Amino acid sequence: MSNTSTACELDSSTLRRVSKESSLDILINNAASQYPPVDELTSEGYDLQFGTNVLGHFYFTQLLLPALLSAARDSPDGKARVVHVASVGHEFVSGIDFDTLTDTPKRRTLHSTTLYFQSKFGNVLVANGFHRRYADQGLVSCSLHPGNLKFNAERHPSTIIRTMSIIVCTTQLGPSRVRCGVVSHRFCQNPLLPGPELGALTQLWAATCPEGVNFGGKVGRLPNYC
Repeated sequence: MSNTSTACELDSSTLRRVSKESSLDILINNAASQYPPVDELTSEGYDLQFGTNVLGHFYFTQLLLPALLSAARDSPDGKARVVHVASVGHEFVSGIDFDTLTDTPKRRTLHSTTLYFQSKFGNVLVANGFHRRYADQGLVSCSLHPGNLKFNAERHPSTIIRTMSIIVCTTQLGPSRVRCGVVSHRFCQNPLLPGPELGALTQLWAATCPEGVNFGGKVGRLPNYC
């Protein structure tokens, strides 16, 4: 096993290359678009968040499926794992509104946060779908909420978005522990929120812990950080 990593941009040529991998033990679908302006779409014309967070992850996993199933066959425990990073936001929508996946008038009536939550619901559905189809071949497919974390809100500035973390943290920790007077002016986020490193730990734990072989078809949340 190599102890090196390689970062590359996923374009069509890269996808063709990675799809030729012969064996893959773990896949973590993490990359996401979060709260962009509603008028932003993928090059195929889909809502940017749904296209990136759901369709992109599904297609990437489908390309790597032969390598994952091959790894499962060769693994001592007969398993390979796919972790789909979702969000607690999936609980704030009731399903997928297919009339809002492309640039329709109905979609433009929705706020970017609603479209984001819908994409996270899609992550859960995709994770469960892979579990139903391939669990009997050793694929462990689960989704999880990585935790409420600091993120770069300045990329898509919005008063609603920049205050969300403060509201969530106030609800969970109590007003007395939320020192709004020292909230970063640059990010307008609660300083008590953990950084992205902790969110990475939740995904790595699901992908590597021994009990993770039983996570297939489940949505994971760590009580202390969700």
